[in-house]
Amino acid sequence: MIFLLIGKNSFFLKKRAREIKERYIKEGFSPFYFNFGKEGLDEFKRRISKESLFQKGKIFSIENFPFSENIFSLMGKDEKDVFILEKEAEEPKELPRFLSKYKIKIEKFPLLSEKELEKWVKKEFSKNNIFIGKDEISFLLGNLDQDLWGLYNEILKISAFKRFQGKVQKEEIEGLVDFPMKINIFGVIDKILSRNKKEAASSLENFFLEGESPYMIFSLLAKYLSLLLISKEARERMIKYQVFCQKIKEHPFVLRKTYYFSGFYSLSEIKKIYQKVFYLESLLKEGRILPQLASSLLVLNN
Repeated sequence: MIFLLIGKNSFFLKKRAREIKERYIKEGFSPFYFNFGKEGLDEFKRRISKESLFQKGKIFSIENFPFSENIFSLMGKDEKDVFILEKEAEEPKELPRFLSKYKIKIEKFPLLSEKELEKWVKKEFSKNNIFIGKDEISFLLGNLDQDLWGLYNEILKISAFKRFQGKVQKEEIEGLVDFPMKINIFGVIDKILSRNKKEAASSLENFFLEGESPYMIFSLLAKYLSLLLISKEARERMIKYQVFCQKIKEHPFVLRKTYYFSGFYSLSEIKKIYQKVFYLESLLKEGRILPQLASSLLVLNN
């Protein structure tokens, strides 16, 4: 039997692979792992032909495999063993036709939609006897995106802090959750556009003190300011939010945040800062300016 698990949602894909593996191990199968990125076809043949210590057979967890008919032919002829193929990637438009020759169960794991993700977060909290409101879910997801591994760990952390009862408050999320750097990037952009020079300079300085790369910081600033500029132009052209999201290939949570932020500033303000960041970023990449000076010029001359 061959299980082909494919999709970009690694959290649910790995969860499903673990469920299948545990089920067959309980039935007496012997577990094996094989990585085609490190080992070749000859070694795979040897592993398959090797006798199992268990009468039931072997269960293989396989990663980095090519869609090669030779490989699937070997697995297809092996009626005693079970194969779990894990492909963490965008599902191809068309899978190879030769797959239809073999006994394969294909399971797909696409990224969750915004509503599906909100529902999943609420369900995970409810498993721990915790209630979380819509605003708190939006705040949490707006800063952690589709990082389900991170979300799952933070849900457990918050639940433990709440002693597995009660309602989650926004202040508790802010205090407990280890947000990635990009939440602060939006904060810096907000401070720069609001002309809050002291706090903007302090935030940038903290990034450097924490060992973050100045090139990455300016690259992120340029990226999100670019999206902010596109969002503002869409607003001024009266393009509906749903249409805007369909046209821009970016994560929905990022688009929602930039679209929301764009309502607070003028097009000329955003364009001015974006051009300055773009210019300073190019100077940094060319080694023509020090990071601290670039930060000072960005903040003080605004």
